[in-house]
Amino acid sequence: MNEKASFFQELKSHIRSKEAQQYVALELGQHIESTTKTLMNQGRSREEAEQEAVQQMGDPMKLGVEMNKLHKPKVEWGLVAFFVVAAGIGFLPLMLLYDTGKFTITSMNHFIITKTIAVLLSIVLMTACMFFDYRKLQRYGWWFYGLGTFILYVVFVKGWTLAPLLHMKNGVWYFTVGPFSTDSTIILPFYFFAWASFLNRSMPKWKLIVLFVLPLILFSQAVSNANAMIYTAMVTVMYGWSIRHKRKALFTFVLAIPIVAAVSLFTLLWITKGYQSVRWQAYLSPQEYADSAGYFPLLIKKLLKEASWLPQSIPTGNSFVPEAHTDMVLVTLAYGLGWGFLCLLLIVLIGFAARMTWMAGKIKDPFGQLLIVGGLMIYVAPLLYNLLMIAGWLPVTGVFVPFISYGTIVVWLYSFVIGIMLSVFRRKSYAV
Repeated sequence: MNEKASFFQELKSHIRSKEAQQYVALELGQHIESTTKTLMNQGRSREEAEQEAVQQMGDPMKLGVEMNKLHKPKVEWGLVAFFVVAAGIGFLPLMLLYDTGKFTITSMNHFIITKTIAVLLSIVLMTACMFFDYRKLQRYGWWFYGLGTFILYVVFVKGWTLAPLLHMKNGVWYFTVGPFSTDSTIILPFYFFAWASFLNRSMPKWKLIVLFVLPLILFSQAVSNANAMIYTAMVTVMYGWSIRHKRKALFTFVLAIPIVAAVSLFTLLWITKGYQSVRWQAYLSPQEYADSAGYFPLLIKKLLKEASWLPQSIPTGNSFVPEAHTDMVLVTLAYGLGWGFLCLLLIVLIGFAARMTWMAGKIKDPFGQLLIVGGLMIYVAPLLYNLLMIAGWLPVTGVFVPFISYGTIVVWLYSFVIGIMLSVFRRKSYAV
């Protein structure tokens, strides 16, 4: 074994992470090769020059210990803590609704057991994603885009799949396996990876526009306005992040955002079915639609007026807001536990977003940055819309609150996204 091979063998033995071993070996190998060529230009032989270059690196044991400290995989415990707290708070709405008569004891037990299983599996999924090397996904952007678009069209637009696995509710196709059911929300991770890959390479703007518009149309045809909104916010912010160092392009893009928003809204209203458009009309004139789509906004406004700063019992029967444990979960918490608790909850949820934003600034790898920014928007967009919706500033639609709303697939979606973020942060010192 020559001196160079012996040096790297000793060096790697003191670095625990195999990924860090490869990175350090590549980085130092390039440095040794550069020094070797410099010495060869001074008249040394290849063997003598390489030997001296290796000796200039110093003691491999000391260097290995230093590299192990520098490139030790890191866990972002702050994000993990927010995840655990938010997932735990997600049980409170079910407990508040236990004595209201909206659910039987059997159905309530089913909800709690399903939620518990979903949270436990989400922790496993998040951990698995953290240990997975996210960089391996960068080359498969077109595959993610194509597969996501295919499933979105075949399953959630046309409903072409095994009949026992599909059912329609309010004009929306749901894919169901056992106790688990999902709409087109499950497609978001495909576009999450696809756009991180697309924006990390040079692509013509016309191609990016075409790639952006097609899923937006399909989400609209699938009557998934919430997912169309999340998708639009995710891609828009990811693109803005990718050009943030190009001042002229960024300025033009910021000016174009209102146009993008207007076109997206027009597309949604033009393609979606009639009763979806009525919700926008009810938002503008709720009193005129009090017996139909205007009922929700008026009821939400009434319940929030009745909420106080102290906990109180939730009305029994059907006098409380529908979807109290899913889309209207913030109304349930504000009414049942008081405004004080809701403020604390918002501090937790906003802290979650702030932690993600902080992480984006710590990452050097452009692909990793785009994944964190995209994941941030998958989290922020529905949360912000739900808050503005119950405040009466946006139309009522089916938008979940991350981690808090009941829904197995939604919990898994966010555990998956958080796991990928943890994977990026874990490799932040050597993934460039």
